[in-house]
Amino acid sequence: MVILLGREKAVVTLAVAFLIAYLWIAVIVLMGYISPWALVMFLGLKKPISAIQSFQKGAKDPGYMRIAMKSTAMTNTIFGFLLSAGLLISYWF
Repeated sequence: MVILLGREKAVVTLAVAFLIAYLWIAVIVLMGYISPWALVMFLGLKKPISAIQSFQKGAKDPGYMRIAMKSTAMTNTIFGFLLSAGLLISYWF
């Protein structure tokens, strides 16, 4: 994506993708399609913020790119795990 969009636009695109993912869950909870327990995934919100900040700092210091890539991977894992846990809790209770 960076090759097609350029560095700055790619970071903004990633931030927007993270934002849409989190907001989408909030919207479908508000619409009543899934249980409010799904909102437990907001506990992992620190990782995407860390990823975006690290990608922005990586323009000046390449050492931050390692942190950014790790934070992005952890965001996907944590988001999926917490969302699954919330849905499982709502199923049990």
